[in-house]
Amino acid sequence: MARLRKSQAQRGVEKPKWSFPIWFFDYDNDGRLDLFVASYYFASGEWVRPYLGLQRQGDSMKLYRNTGKGTFADVTRETGLDRGVAAMGANFGDVDNDGFPRTSISVPALRLTRL
Repeated sequence: MARLRKSQAQRGVEKPKWSFPIWFFDYDNDGRLDLFVASYYFASGEWVRPYLGLQRQGDSMKLYRNTGKGTFADVTRETGLDRGVAAMGANFGDVDNDGFPRTSISVPALRLTRL
């Protein structure tokens, strides 16, 4: 396990600590597989904390762009995914045939979050 953790750090992929669905897909259509890791931190009031100016207790979901050099760059903030959700399921696909994949994330309250 220590070897895996070292490899994660070297590749730029360390969070979220708790997650449920993860997958590789090419979110930016550059021909390289990127990595999406949904967070799963279920605590009462966690989603409202950023709106109140409070520090988040759990990690946000993460989107890592494949740099093509054996590493990943965290693009979570610039893609608007810097928020905590308790994702129970997730999927992706090009639902409208425009060449760009869409994601769908299901959470316990049956709300959907899309990228």
